[in-house]
Amino acid sequence: MKPTSTAEAISAELAAILPAEPVPAAVHSVFRTSVNLLWQERLVTLLDASRPLYPFSVRLSGALPSLTVGEPALLSREAVLFPRQGVAVGLSRAAVQSLSLFSLVQPLQTPPSEALQALRETILTHGRPEGFAPLLFLLEDEPCPFPDNPYVRYAAARIPALITALRQRDALAAAEAAYSIAGCGIGLTPSADDFLCGVMTALLASALACGQERDWLPLTDAMARRAAPRTNLISAAFLRQAACGQLSSDVLSFIQTLYSRVLSLRLPSAAMNVIAFGETSGTDILTGIYLGQKNFPN
Repeated sequence: MKPTSTAEAISAELAAILPAEPVPAAVHSVFRTSVNLLWQERLVTLLDASRPLYPFSVRLSGALPSLTVGEPALLSREAVLFPRQGVAVGLSRAAVQSLSLFSLVQPLQTPPSEALQALRETILTHGRPEGFAPLLFLLEDEPCPFPDNPYVRYAAARIPALITALRQRDALAAAEAAYSIAGCGIGLTPSADDFLCGVMTALLASALACGQERDWLPLTDAMARRAAPRTNLISAAFLRQAACGQLSSDVLSFIQTLYSRVLSLRLPSAAMNVIAFGETSGTDILTGIYLGQKNFPN
């Protein structure tokens, strides 16, 4: 079967595990700009050209093929095949891009307080307030100008236990605190899960900046393992990826901008690239990054 469309980019994490010979998979879910394939209990995502690259994903040079949930697929290093429709996505010319925090060439530095304040202001000015952004006020017991919602109120009562566990580097307590809010909130990936992804991202970025990543990976792994069964398959995949420092390209670019020695003029635009993702997901991720970094033990 000849390729009918071409991938322009593939995550290094996916390229490393794709087999030489085609293996069976199936279409798990179909959205306007993405398609998830289920392969050996792992999700592999096809993205259209408008989306940033994600871990274990392929970004096409154009539109996604028209697919239906449940139809069979075949995966290999050379192509993604959909035999029922005679569609093939060629992978041989795709640029391989690592999306791991641990593959960055430029070392991360603890961000100055001015950078964190600039992130907070960007969330307040441009973020989507319907998710977990009200935590910026609720956790500091300030009057909140954002619309209230029961999910963020529920989580706000439980997140202090997570913050305490992180400050004490207590993996078991942090895992239980993550479990207590996992799956909470609106959206395909619930707000609490996106928030937890942001928190774990900040923990690992901060640990890298301090040369302590080996100390923190077991903690983020424990958080993701405990939280993942309480949410859906797509959101669970994001939690597991964030726990080991695998991020979407827009979040990775933002982290490189935030974790530098000086406040960069690019920070608001890098943050807004993240905010653009989903209904509230980008804002919830940034809220998690902000609170994760603010409460990282010094």
